[in-house]
Amino acid sequence: MQNFEQILKRCKSEYSHILSLKGKNAPRIVFILCWLAAKGEQSCWDLALEYIKTFKAREYAEWCKDPHAKAIIYHERQKENSALYRSLDLLMRKNYVEKNGSKYSLTIKGFLLAWILDPETLRNRIPELLEKSDNEIQASLERIHFPVIPKSEALSGFRRFLKNLYEYPLARKMFKSIAEASLQHILRDYKINIDEISEKELINLFNDEIIKLLRKYLKKQGQSFG
Repeated sequence: MQNFEQILKRCKSEYSHILSLKGKNAPRIVFILCWLAAKGEQSCWDLALEYIKTFKAREYAEWCKDPHAKAIIYHERQKENSALYRSLDLLMRKNYVEKNGSKYSLTIKGFLLAWILDPETLRNRIPELLEKSDNEIQASLERIHFPVIPKSEALSGFRRFLKNLYEYPLARKMFKSIAEASLQHILRDYKINIDEISEKELINLFNDEIIKLLRKYLKKQGQSFG
């Protein structure tokens, strides 16, 4: 996983128009998105401990040496749990995160935002997503009202996109330059506030932008697309 401080700096310089990534809660928001992307579903209590280890590493090391380490860490974890719960609530309202029981996981919208914030982690997790993400993707697609495409086809289409992107040599070569560039155009260059658009709108923008860049790439190679 990339250094969180680097991600936060990039958020401030390139994605300041996305309100969720601004202000004093930005570190928690970015942490939640990137951690869920890297590790899969987590409880708020689990996230609280990992947040402390990440952002208060020096203090945590000192607490562990204390004779009352368990009580100190438990108290700090409780405080962070409350703060993260509020951030998770915001992410759920903006449709980046969904909750199943006590566990939180990313929606497709959250997955795409996390991808642009920490692309290396997401690239490494594609094979795992192909094997394990049916329920996560289907849960996200349940909230998207496709007028023509049945939900089952939408799910298989999204999985096929990931599979092709990962497995085929040409697609793998273009992974960074096409897919990630598409997200960068949408979120950074077009200054779209992803907070205020629906999951369906984001997926459509993403797909349209990929097709544009793919056509441009293939035209340079003397080929055509669609």
